[in-house]
Amino acid sequence: MAKIRTAALPEPSGPAYPDWRRLRGLASTRAALQKSVKGGTLPPVVLLVGRRGLGKTLLAAELAAMFLCDTRDACGACDSCRMTLAGVQPEILHLANDGESIDLETAQSAQEHVSLRPQSGAAARVVLVEDLDRLTVPAANRLLKTLEEPPHGARFVLTSSRPGAILATVRSRAVAWRVAPPPYAELVAIVSELAAERGLTLPEEPGALERIAKLAGGAPGEALRALERGAVHALEGTARDLVEPDRLGLFDAAQSLRGAPASSLLEALEIELNARYHDSLLTGRPVTEARRAKARRTKLRAARRATAHGRVAISAQLVAESFALI
Repeated sequence: MAKIRTAALPEPSGPAYPDWRRLRGLASTRAALQKSVKGGTLPPVVLLVGRRGLGKTLLAAELAAMFLCDTRDACGACDSCRMTLAGVQPEILHLANDGESIDLETAQSAQEHVSLRPQSGAAARVVLVEDLDRLTVPAANRLLKTLEEPPHGARFVLTSSRPGAILATVRSRAVAWRVAPPPYAELVAIVSELAAERGLTLPEEPGALERIAKLAGGAPGEALRALERGAVHALEGTARDLVEPDRLGLFDAAQSLRGAPASSLLEALEIELNARYHDSLLTGRPVTEARRAKARRTKLRAARRATAHGRVAISAQLVAESFALI
């Protein structure tokens, strides 16, 4: 194990670095990345792709730390990891998501960072970019050559929940690493544990936490956000109401869901529509009802594809009206 030294750390100069030790789940993904780092087989430009709320930012922060860690496993205890967690690691340029686009000037700073030689014998110079889909076209064009032929020792760790919104020329220069949701049983335990840590009150109804996890599309972060804003019952109600034939009920339900993420809405719809479609077939209900459910499922899949590729900003109200007309 690496020896812990207690040298004084300089003051942080930028946004707080994500504390990867808070990450729950994704054990197999973390192990695979760690193995690749230790084996030297990981490409210099990696794009972590997955739905919002899975913990991609924490995972990316951990991966960036691995490149510089004394033991290459982001131990959190060596000098390098302590500096990284304190936000004062000079070898890592962390471009956090501050709600702004990644402009030309920011892209230039990333380019300059990896062009410098690592200090104090470090193994790498790392650029960590949250939500690469914020990259503007001029910034993307500026980074293209660097991403295609990174300088020796340069590492880019990128994340995105909307890879389809990334310029194709940039996306083609990164190796995508898909981050899948944790197993269902593990997901429920993670949500329960994190909710307790944050002092959130869990619903008392039997099976409520399981429903929340499903409505969140398997993403612990989305489930926690639903608990924090008290929108769980709105999500559940909308999942039911959006498949009813009454257009007014659909419209009212969608209005109540304002502010909820499209991923939660679509995930809830898919679960409910699948159940109704299969139930219609098994119980011998009228063929027209099964066909209507199937048509809604087809439209839902198209909406999810469009959202995943960043081509459409899904509105709960428009989805409700669309489903009401089928």
